[in-house]
Amino acid sequence: MEKHQSLESFIHQNRSGFDSQTPSPELWSRIARQIPVEQTPQTKKQKNALFYIRRIAAIGLIALIIPSAWYFIRTDSKTTALSESVLSEIAETTDYYESQIKEKRQQVINLTANNPAITEEMDLDLAQLDQVLKELKTDLKDDVSNPEVISAMIQNYRLRLQIMEQLLDFIEKEKNDTTKQEAYEKYIL
Repeated sequence: MEKHQSLESFIHQNRSGFDSQTPSPELWSRIARQIPVEQTPQTKKQKNALFYIRRIAAIGLIALIIPSAWYFIRTDSKTTALSESVLSEIAETTDYYESQIKEKRQQVINLTANNPAITEEMDLDLAQLDQVLKELKTDLKDDVSNPEVISAMIQNYRLRLQIMEQLLDFIEKEKNDTTKQEAYEKYIL
């Protein structure tokens, strides 16, 4: 017991030496982490309420996601069927116009074999329209059933055919004029 009192008296006598050093804030934070936090009934109620609110929100979210997913899956399959029929019609239309354009182009080439400048100018015009058509086809990949893009593609094909037909009409007219001129010259001479 005497040792205990002597230790106690030693501490009282040298207390100022012990109080001169304070522990670091780091040490206090480690100590605070090790001490269990007592929850008041108010805190427990708040945590329980938050837990139930989260459960209700999760159930509500699931209740919204499942019907939405079902709707989109059904709509997507209908859209796919529609897209396939639209794509087949577009392919059929494209084939028709491409064959018409190829045929008209060959006629122009045959009629202007002696004047390649006309063919070159026609090819430049068609190249510009081809570029526009490529852009339209890219747009069509984004939305197959877009009527504006489909209509623009058809107008592009029609414009190409119209250019070819006008060029053929011009060439035919020039040929007829040349033939008439030659006949007139023979008649006069």
